[in-house]
This record gives sequence, structure tokens and C-alpha cells, in this order.
Amino acid sequence: MAATYPVPKSAILPLVLLIFGLGEASKVVMVALGVFYPVIINTTAGVLEIERIYLDLIAPARQFIYAESQYFSSRRIAEAIARRLEQTDGPESMLAVLREIGLKPE
Repeated sequence: MAATYPVPKSAILPLVLLIFGLGEASKVVMVALGVFYPVIINTTAGVLEIERIYLDLIAPARQFIYAESQYFSSRRIAEAIARRLEQTDGPESMLAVLREIGLKPE
């Protein structure tokens, strides 16, 4: 997949036009190809950065650790919190489990 990133999108255009024609589908495919890599790269960087930030904040915590439940999907964050709470000078912790409240369809 990474090997296709450097290929200019304008070089792919004739192939897309042959496969999908001049209609709406070829336009959708070209837009999808144009945004695919930036979205994947930035999403991956954001996820890795937020995990690193939380790990850096958990270690020096003195009084409190506040964590929402979605952060426990990261094993590294859950293990860092567990290690910090096992220490004798460990902080108090609070786990917030949030839920959206909506109307149920009848």
C-alpha cells in the first residue's frame, strides 16, 4: 500500500476514467484516492501521539488520575495506570464511563 503513495494522482486518472467512465463514479474515486493517504497518516500520528501524551502524564501524577473508559482500549495506558496505582505513593484514581443518552425509536 505504501508503494502507491508516491504515484501522482494525475497518472492514475486515465486508468480511473477507463474503469469508471466519465460519470460520477470516476470523480468519487479520484477524490477518495486524493484523501486516503493524508487521512490514514494523520489519524495514525494522532492516535500514537495521544497515547504518548497520556503515558507521559500518568507517570508523574501525584494526587489524581482521571481517565475516561475509552483510554483503556490501549493496553499500554491501562498498564501504566496499574503500575502507578500499585506504588505506595500512588495517586487516587477516577474512571469515568460515559454514555450517550438518546431517545429510543418506537
